[in-house]
Amino acid sequence: MGLNLSIKEIIFSEIKKFDGQVSRPLSSPEVKQISGRAGRFGIHDQGYVSALNENQLTFIEHQLNQEYTYEHKIYIFPSLDQILLLSSVIKTESMESLLQYFSENCIDPSKSLFSKNSYDQVLTIAKTLDNHYCKITLERKYGLLGIPVNFNAEYNLYYFNLWVNNIEQGKELDISKFVAYFNDSIKSRYSLKNKSILQKIEDCQKVIVMYKALALKFSSNEESTEVMRLIYNECDQLIFNFLIQTKGK
Repeated sequence: MGLNLSIKEIIFSEIKKFDGQVSRPLSSPEVKQISGRAGRFGIHDQGYVSALNENQLTFIEHQLNQEYTYEHKIYIFPSLDQILLLSSVIKTESMESLLQYFSENCIDPSKSLFSKNSYDQVLTIAKTLDNHYCKITLERKYGLLGIPVNFNAEYNLYYFNLWVNNIEQGKELDISKFVAYFNDSIKSRYSLKNKSILQKIEDCQKVIVMYKALALKFSSNEESTEVMRLIYNECDQLIFNFLIQTKGK
């Protein structure tokens, strides 16, 4: 979140990240960069790195001890024009089928400088769109593939489906339910005794990031975008206040 704090210990709660296409394990450079925030010269001369469970800690230790090697591969993903052309050739508008066909037939990684991305995340999005949003065009489906949605988080998935439904109906993205949730379930229940509130605030920020990605492609409502930006900043401030006020407790 970019908070400028003097941190003595970093505790990894997750060892995966969403990179815009897929949810994948943190790379060695990413683990080292995050771990490097532990300790600050003149304040905490020694920093500590830990994790929430033994499996995560073993992974973190492994990544910290890895030497970085540059992989000479160019990762590719089909363009919209390629998807539309492929659709006309194999006679389907199923985004899931088109992506699978491209992945299985267009590249031989063993003989090429090029390599295909892992399509797990985008295939999940494509399948959801194919199954539940049949009125959405291929062009719009393609625009939704890179949206950072967590299908393992019911809260995140709820707003994804709400806003995709808005898109399917040709409406602006409706943020009223999210704003009401933030005011009623976050701000009104914010307390230093309620440690679970931090996770809820972070979940709110993830939803806002998802909204921003959708709004960039499918919305022209600058007022709603500004409201979401202000809520995101307010979340930052709530987290900052919580950490400062509970420091050492």
